Amino acid sequence: IKTAFSVILILLLVVYNRKFFFDEATIILGGVLIFLLGWAGLSFIGGYRDMVLSFLKNYFSIILILWLTFELPKMGIISIKDVSKILGIVSIGIIVIKFFTCAFLSLELIKMGRVYPLFKQIFGSELTSMKIMIGPFVFYRVMSSNDHIPLVWFAFYLFSHVKLWKKIVLILVMALYTFIVYSRVAIAEYGILLATYVIVLLRERHKQGKKDWLKIIIGSAIIVGLAVVLLTNKKLNLINAIISRFNGETTAESDQIRNIQFEYLWNGFKASPIYGHGAGSYVKEFIRNSTAKYSYELEYLSFLYQFGVAGFLLVIAPVMYVSCRYSLVKIKDSNVRILIIVNLLIWLARPFFNPSFLSSNSSIIILVIYAMSRYLDYEKAEEKCDPCFINQVTGNLESCLMDE
Repeated sequence: IKTAFSVILILLLVVYNRKFFFDEATIILGGVLIFLLGWAGLSFIGGYRDMVLSFLKNYFSIILILWLTFELPKMGIISIKDVSKILGIVSIGIIVIKFFTCAFLSLELIKMGRVYPLFKQIFGSELTSMKIMIGPFVFYRVMSSNDHIPLVWFAFYLFSHVKLWKKIVLILVMALYTFIVYSRVAIAEYGILLATYVIVLLRERHKQGKKDWLKIIIGSAIIVGLAVVLLTNKKLNLINAIISRFNGETTAESDQIRNIQFEYLWNGFKASPIYGHGAGSYVKEFIRNSTAKYSYELEYLSFLYQFGVAGFLLVIAPVMYVSCRYSLVKIKDSNVRILIIVNLLIWLARPFFNPSFLSSNSSIIILVIYAMSRYLDYEKAEEKCDPCFINQVTGNLESCLMDE
């Protein structure tokens, strides 16, 4: 039903505005779907019939969301400004729900057995949790596949025109959020995004010759001071909790599993390096996820196992190319471009460690990057009184298209 609805929606959009149908993104993504069917047939012949349909639906939904992300604003059907506000509400909602979930579990106000199905209903994703001791306190990790959406939104929000105290509060809130997620990738992502903000801010202030260094020093002092107080508190022992996430027993166990995965997937890739084993194929001797058997932490290597070099270049790489190219196109502000590139690099790096690319939230992250970056450019255009770009962001394209 969902697939049929999606196809009908696309046909209606094509009829609504044909001139955007045969652009570069549509041609490339449409070509990916055609090649994907060929590798689905290879998987079907190879005996992986139980996962072919699941993979096709998953990948089709990713391509559909990307296509809608890039095409609907061009058609003037949606406003980037409104989408940015909605994404902000969604991100804040995810943060609040994670906070309450962690608090309720830590205070034993709700049982873990009731949280798992609730999370599945709210977010449509599996919940990963574990008990952690922070000094004398019991702390519960709350991780799901949509953890990175608020982090991407956070990065762009820091560059928007809001007061400094709001940014300081958000930095502290996101630090706590990252700790609740308790993922090595999320912790590294938070640090990289925060460092990017500080570097770009200092670069911009130096370039403009502004004399508001006192505000920057005060804000930095508050953040660093709170961090030092919390990290050096012997009762909480937060430093050990963070270090153990990167070098603890559970981390060593998960890394060992990745090493086993590498051996199986690499041997499978070498057995068929050109065409792979087909879309949705998996190592029958080593299954990580019973509901998505083709999903592995070493996701790039799993793609090589499924598609080989030829399939990777024809099915996976074009989606990455379209996502990166269209995220950067027509962005005028250099700082916004830097922020987009950093987020895209993180997005491209995550499949080395976790099965993130095939997640439905993968395309949502591109939506956040695309919408929020254009909204920041919209703020810059308002400052410079650029009416054409303002119309593009707010959905009024008629005059700009006539000019083009």
